[in-house]
Amino acid sequence: MRFERVFLIHPATTPQLPEYPPVGLGYLGEVLRQHRIAHTVMDMRLGHDGSALHAKIADFQPDLIGVSLVTLLHARAYTLLRDIKAQFPHVAIVAGGPHVSTYRAEALRQSPAIDFGVTMEGEHALLDLCRGADPSGIPGVLSRQGGTIHYAGDRPYLTDLDGLGFPRYEGFELGRYPAGDVAVLTSRGCPYSCIFCAAQTVIGRRFRFRGDRPSPVPSLRSPPARLAGT
Repeated sequence: MRFERVFLIHPATTPQLPEYPPVGLGYLGEVLRQHRIAHTVMDMRLGHDGSALHAKIADFQPDLIGVSLVTLLHARAYTLLRDIKAQFPHVAIVAGGPHVSTYRAEALRQSPAIDFGVTMEGEHALLDLCRGADPSGIPGVLSRQGGTIHYAGDRPYLTDLDGLGFPRYEGFELGRYPAGDVAVLTSRGCPYSCIFCAAQTVIGRRFRFRGDRPSPVPSLRSPPARLAGT
C-alpha cells in the first residue's frame, strides 16, 4: 500500500511553549517534499487540543499519520493515538522517535492504535513505507503481520547527511515559537553513554558530519525562507 498524504504530529509535552519547532519532523517533511509526497504537521506543544487536531486531520484527509514518541510521555501519546484511531479508523498510524527505537515491538503491543513503528533514523524508512514497499522487508520498520509484530532488522545509520537536505518547516506555525529561530543538524551521532539519554539508540555512537569537513558553516548560508518553505 502506498501512502500519498502524510500528517506529522509532535505530541504535547510540558505546559511551556517550546523554543523551537521539532527538527526531526522538519527533516521528515523535507524528505517527503523531495519525493512529492503531500504532508502537513501539527505541533501540539503549541497548545492545540484533540478537537483542533481532529479537525485538521479531517480537513487534510491523510492516509498516514506519523507521530514521534518519547518514553517520559508515551502514555499520554498512546491516549492521543487511541482517540485518533477511533475517529479515523481507516488512517494508518506510524510511530517513531526514542520510545519506539528503545522499546521496539513492545511499543506496538502497548498501543494497538499503532500500525507501524520506525526505529532509529526514520527518513528513509518512512519514504520506503510511503512508496509502497512491503513493510516486512523494510529495514528499521515494525509491522503487524497476522497477529504478530514483525521487525525487519536495523537499518544502517546514514553516512551521507548532505543527501537529507535541510529540514523543511513548511506548515509549521513558526511565528508562535519564542526563540524566533529554526534548528538544523550539522552532525549526528553521540560518543557518550549518559544513562538517561536515548541518543545512541536513535542516531548511533559514531559521529557523522555534514560535508567533507567538520565545519559545515558555508553550506548553511541559505536564506531562512528556504527552511520555512516560503
